[in-house]
Amino acid sequence: YIGGMIYPGSRPKFKEDVARALDWFKMEMEQSNITLNLNTTVTSEIVEKIAPDALVIAIGADPIIPDVPGIEKPHVDTAVNILSNISKYKGSKAVVIGGGDVGCETACYLADNEFKVTLVEILDKILEENDITEIKLRLTDLLKEKNVEIMTETKLNKIIDEGVEVLVPYDKQQGLIESGRQLGLEADVVAIAINSKVNNDFINMLTMKAEEFHIIGDCEYPGHIREAVESGERIGRLL
Repeated sequence: YIGGMIYPGSRPKFKEDVARALDWFKMEMEQSNITLNLNTTVTSEIVEKIAPDALVIAIGADPIIPDVPGIEKPHVDTAVNILSNISKYKGSKAVVIGGGDVGCETACYLADNEFKVTLVEILDKILEENDITEIKLRLTDLLKEKNVEIMTETKLNKIIDEGVEVLVPYDKQQGLIESGRQLGLEADVVAIAINSKVNNDFINMLTMKAEEFHIIGDCEYPGHIREAVESGERIGRLL
């Protein structure tokens, strides 16, 4: 599919504006003289064969996967994958690891799909990095409306067959507080929504493959949809 993070970002019911933006992008692509190759992994050989005058890297960012025991278990997946194809995830209980924008939206989406959801955040409050008051209030209200249980100051310790094991209360600087304990949370689905990182290895592989080279969107620095679209428009006008 096209749209990068816009597609999974458009899945929750309250993201109708993002869904409309994705439809607009699809229409523009269809009406433009653009060759579109889907389901294709870019390699240096492919780029060398095309021999472009200008190369724009817009691959987005990769989700950060926590290094904890059991992370490879089958009931664990990234929030992006869950948002993109909810039908493949079965069960009635879900735990979302990460209380940022993506984690909160994923929690709401799972709740809309009949899951009882627990949201786990290591900091003392959710949406700490979101500085847009309107969005914070809206997501907070939606989580309450959908009966999502929120556990702050809680750290993922390991994945177990029955769900996850967490440490609570947990301080990011001091570690497990003296009165803290290990706690098991049942989950049929565990969604990882911690953060994203730039794939520098891929970018470095292509750096010298064109005379003109640009990096835009999340693969420059992880941000929001607005910043990614604006950077694309800026480079498009420049070229």
